[in-house]
Amino acid sequence: MKVLMLGASGAVGRLVLCHLASRQEVSEITVLVRSKIPLEKYFNVWKQTQNGVKHSSYSAEEMVKKINVKQVNFQNAQEWRPFALGDIFISCLGTTLRDAGSRQKFKEIDHDLVFQVAKEGKNHGIHTCAMISSFGVGDPFMELFPSFYIDTKSSLEQHILELHFNRSIFIRPSFLAGKRDQKRFLEGNAISTLGFVERALSEIGILRRLPKKVQQFFPVQINKVAETLVNETLGRGNKSTEKKDRDENEVEIEVFIRNMNID
Repeated sequence: MKVLMLGASGAVGRLVLCHLASRQEVSEITVLVRSKIPLEKYFNVWKQTQNGVKHSSYSAEEMVKKINVKQVNFQNAQEWRPFALGDIFISCLGTTLRDAGSRQKFKEIDHDLVFQVAKEGKNHGIHTCAMISSFGVGDPFMELFPSFYIDTKSSLEQHILELHFNRSIFIRPSFLAGKRDQKRFLEGNAISTLGFVERALSEIGILRRLPKKVQQFFPVQINKVAETLVNETLGRGNKSTEKKDRDENEVEIEVFIRNMNID
């Protein structure tokens, strides 16, 4: 199975890349990037974690051999179009309004680029599309609180569905908790506050009893988001561990899947 990937350098993306490279059914991963990424560092760090030990029997060197990194200028479609091939397209690409500098630039990255690569991949035979979206998408309640970020993610989901992949998968996490290269002050404060409330509810055993609309506001661990995306896309590598690994006090991540009827 061959995978085309965007956004492999981000906090979630690098973990998704590690999970993908650890899976036997994945033979090749083409990663489109603006600048070089330290693959061996990603894999060596990941393999020292609990998830790396549990999920991978490959060495970092063996995992690196599965990866084809293509450094391209995304503003020049002729540079990346020849590589939009494979069986599955995965996007973990995402930025912030602050980093993008304007709403237009944000849309160009989070919506336009992802859609363009997905469309090109679909035209070349990619049958499955999976990506990180956002909590609040598809929720009528959130429409009461207009958000350019959620509106952009919602628009992207709709446009991806209109491409009619055999299977479309959208992971809709809340705030992302875990180690990141860039500090986000407001998001960090929100995570700290909500994380405290989450731990308190978990201690008394009622976290998972809360309505999903409430759960979606609590932060989720970055690795859990990455693992969820890969498992929903490829299936669990070891189904016998599904119930054992599940934490009943863990916030549930919303997943939206659309399967097309194939004659």
